[in-house]
Amino acid sequence: MRKILLLFLILFLFTSCEKPLAPTESPMDLMAKIVSHFPDIPVARGVYFESAEMLDAGYFDPEYACYIYTGQFIADFNMLDKLEAYAVRIPDGKSAFEIHIFKVRDISDIESVEDMCRSRLNILKSGNIAGYDPELFYTIIEKAEVYTVDNYVFLLCTTDNDVVKEIIRGN
Repeated sequence: MRKILLLFLILFLFTSCEKPLAPTESPMDLMAKIVSHFPDIPVARGVYFESAEMLDAGYFDPEYACYIYTGQFIADFNMLDKLEAYAVRIPDGKSAFEIHIFKVRDISDIESVEDMCRSRLNILKSGNIAGYDPELFYTIIEKAEVYTVDNYVFLLCTTDNDVVKEIIRGN
């Protein structure tokens, strides 16, 4: 009887641990949900997604992707190849409101995609936004974060990342 109770206790402990469920929607659908929650955000320079063809709006040129994530142009930048799907919203003008949603193809690539997002954050934080728009810097960029759920990696640079996480978990 003790063994059965112990087994139930162990099963209860493992099943009661709260782990966010992986999103079931595509990155583009998640992006639409998130953006609709922020009606006053500035216009985006572009929203990039994996199914856009070269020369179409939404095509994420690997050279441009390399530049925004590394600050350099690297000939063999292959990070986009590690993604099954993605949606990236880059702001226009002085805005810092960015959302990057990556569905990683192989779980072993999660860390490298997280590192790519952290590199983008470092670029944003080391820029001169704090000098010409301190409010923007302290309300968005200083609170920006990389958030991972299962094989999804998010770069959240919004006015309310907690709300965005709720949207991600609630889909």
